[in-house]
Amino acid sequence: MTTSALANVSQMNALFKVILPDGTRLSVSADGKKLLTEGYTSNAGNTYFAAISLTNDFVIKEDIGQGWKYTFLNGLKIYTRNNQLIAERSFHYRVYSEEAIAHEAAEMLTEAIMDAAKRQKIQVNRAQIENEVRTRLDATQRLK
Repeated sequence: MTTSALANVSQMNALFKVILPDGTRLSVSADGKKLLTEGYTSNAGNTYFAAISLTNDFVIKEDIGQGWKYTFLNGLKIYTRNNQLIAERSFHYRVYSEEAIAHEAAEMLTEAIMDAAKRQKIQVNRAQIENEVRTRLDATQRLK
């Protein structure tokens, strides 16, 4: 393994210690785009787990609940690749879909950037920010 690859593994291990409980088992999704945590089933029969997507710039953690009829997006957290939480949002009765993830993540990141620019009194073009955010989010890394 190269020095760069070792550094990346070390960086990911450090991030997973921040976003996942110790001892969490991970597997790779069938499409190779997400890491999945082992789920647990509640007394009501619902299964809860997390899915983690990696881009060149961000780590996106989806909290998912799978009921008898629907799968729901319960929460979304977006981190930098060096463990800093950028944005988080909780949801109630938000049916899970890849389109919902893409929409919510883009909105959350755009708002975080717009808020940071406002605090620093920097003028930015919202449409340009939205376009750049979508481009960066579309660069999801395959894991297998």
